[in-house]
Amino acid sequence: WNDGQFDPATGEGISAGPYVLNEWTKGQQISLVANEEYWDGDVAVDEIVMRYVGDTTTLSQQFRGGEITMFDPQPQIELVETLDGIDTATYETAAGPVWEHIDFNGLVPGLDQTFVRQAIALGIDRQTIVESLIQPIQPEAETLQNLVYVNNQEEYEPHYDQWDYDPDAAVALLEENGCTRGEGDIFECDGTRLAFRIGTTGGNERRELTQQLIQDNLSQVGIEISIENDEGATFFERLDTPENCGGVCDYDIALFAWVGSPDPVGSANIWGCDRPQNWTAYCNEEATELMDTANQTIDEAERADLFNEADALMAEEVPILPLFQQPQFAAWDNSITGPEINPTNQTIFWNSGTWALTE
Repeated sequence: WNDGQFDPATGEGISAGPYVLNEWTKGQQISLVANEEYWDGDVAVDEIVMRYVGDTTTLSQQFRGGEITMFDPQPQIELVETLDGIDTATYETAAGPVWEHIDFNGLVPGLDQTFVRQAIALGIDRQTIVESLIQPIQPEAETLQNLVYVNNQEEYEPHYDQWDYDPDAAVALLEENGCTRGEGDIFECDGTRLAFRIGTTGGNERRELTQQLIQDNLSQVGIEISIENDEGATFFERLDTPENCGGVCDYDIALFAWVGSPDPVGSANIWGCDRPQNWTAYCNEEATELMDTANQTIDEAERADLFNEADALMAEEVPILPLFQQPQFAAWDNSITGPEINPTNQTIFWNSGTWALTE
């Protein structure tokens, strides 16, 4: 299917968009130049340079210093505070398709037990995470309670609300399953100390703050959490299927986001038994069959019922804990006209052919 993307005479990529690739410096930046044969007329901006900036503080400093004039990062409180202090800056937010969650490695001792994952879910104050880190950016944001649909979708049903913050219930659940307090007041279950690593993409301030909140929450219910982060690409190298890892992948709990779409067709690929994006080693054959059936069903209402039935089954076993629907966030200098946020996975560049410079 990819054969048609390149000009057979020159080997160069074919573009129907307003810009074409000019230069790519791996890990640093990409330069796009106006497509002289763009079907919708002339493009006002001659070149767009996209730079990779992984650190939130650096991004904020570069924007304030005029080194960059636009960005669409993951939403961060620090960025909003910076932008509020810049008279020449404009920013927009909207509910988008990206959603934050934590994955449990189901092959790690302790995390392979459903009741331990349930206790962790009960021990994390997800509502405070949303109120502290997301609502200052998007006031209407709520805790996400579904793995298939996000909050603002018509089909959304809150199956994970049974795991809302209840530290006393978390402790009781561990004790009911024979766990006892050990060194440092940390629970041990069948000889396994409930001490786990949580990893994410280092340099992302919001995620690092989320980790600290989770660490503090779980320490109060007798579960020890240590933070172990890597730069983005390195972090995601640790996440894969057990088959590709050659056994147990090198993570316990992972904090990151999935980029969704209006249709949940990809859900079976992430949570279905032995599927290529199932990084948790989770398998519920009934849920897998429901999602596969949904993907073969045309009637939209029937599909939604099947997906929600699968989600309710998965919510009982907590292989993943959803946190929140990420706000789409974009900011630009007022010297640029035309940008408009798009709450899909097309990002801020969806209408780049209409952008212009005022000076």
